[in-house]
Amino acid sequence: MVHLNNSLSDEEFAHKDDYKALVRVAILLNSESNLDHLLDLIISESNRLLEADRTSLYLVDYESNEVYTKIALGVDGFEIRVPLGKGLCGTVAVTGETINIREAQSDDRHAGDMSDYITHTLLTMPLRTHSGKIVGVIQAINKKTGVFDARDEEILAAFCGLAAVSIENATLRRDIERMFNSFVVTMAKTIDARSPQTSGHSERVAQYAKKVALQLGMMSDQVRLIELAGLLHDYGKIGVPEAILMKPGRLTEEEWVWMRSHVVQTREILSNIYFIGDLNRIPLIAGQHHERVSGKGYPLGLPGDKIEFEAKILAVADVFDALTYKRYYRNPMTADEALDHLTSLIDIEFDETCVNALKEVIARDGPPLNTDFDPDAIRQAHILGALKTA
Repeated sequence: MVHLNNSLSDEEFAHKDDYKALVRVAILLNSESNLDHLLDLIISESNRLLEADRTSLYLVDYESNEVYTKIALGVDGFEIRVPLGKGLCGTVAVTGETINIREAQSDDRHAGDMSDYITHTLLTMPLRTHSGKIVGVIQAINKKTGVFDARDEEILAAFCGLAAVSIENATLRRDIERMFNSFVVTMAKTIDARSPQTSGHSERVAQYAKKVALQLGMMSDQVRLIELAGLLHDYGKIGVPEAILMKPGRLTEEEWVWMRSHVVQTREILSNIYFIGDLNRIPLIAGQHHERVSGKGYPLGLPGDKIEFEAKILAVADVFDALTYKRYYRNPMTADEALDHLTSLIDIEFDETCVNALKEVIARDGPPLNTDFDPDAIRQAHILGALKTA
């Protein structure tokens, strides 16, 4: 009878452990979407896998033609930048080669970047995406036992493939988020720019609403939702005639019909934007910021239990900012006066929880800054500017 030997050799056991470690690392990297956190994770995991004393991660900046790092295990507090093609990391970023130095003190390729730290062994490898683009370089320094060998190179190569894709994905998510944020802020500024008296109103409302949400202990996704709805809450004013927006006095009933229509237009316009996930509630929340808990708000006259809680926060933030900034027809209230006004309307127009949270925010952060706003001068400049371009 032939007996099969099913046992694994020491080398096979080592490779099996390497595989398990890389699978674990892949799961970790794929679960982290924040770029800064991801970079920290890549450093700590590569350092652990290679049993190195220190590890650095350099990213490629193709605009400045440099590699740079703020992430260097054991070296904190400053940024390192190296021109592409210079030094070990700059060279690897250009050539895509792996450089394994077993005695740095006698190797001319080692520049000795850390004067107070003696380097003996170095393993430097590029981070390539699936398309072949080099997005960064990992450099492991001083193997704790011996030198970096072929097995270390194999492990790091597999790790670099995982890390490069994770960095590419996280960078893309970050850039999409930045693009979306800039688009929303631009939309808000576009509306506020139509009337000098409301300049900055949308951004201030968004900040008040965000702070109230944080004060109430709401989850980060909810806070972000409220902030975005605050930035866009008045977007329907794009359909309100400028003569009404800039009227230096109180509006007639007919003009108020126009002004109130901005809430409906806000919801209709924002409903045409494709919002991802829970952000699809932005049109609903923004479209309810003039509803009141008594049911006497507009446009639908919803009672308190039918109004989105986020819209109740916006209502408080919106009115507080409107009262504390000058308008053509009145001077601003102080923060205390505005809060007293809101308090007097609790359970009539405003939610008590939201008003009390705003009070706590103002008590902690101080009153709003009232600008030296001269409505007549700004209005005249606005008209003169329009005449010059006509």
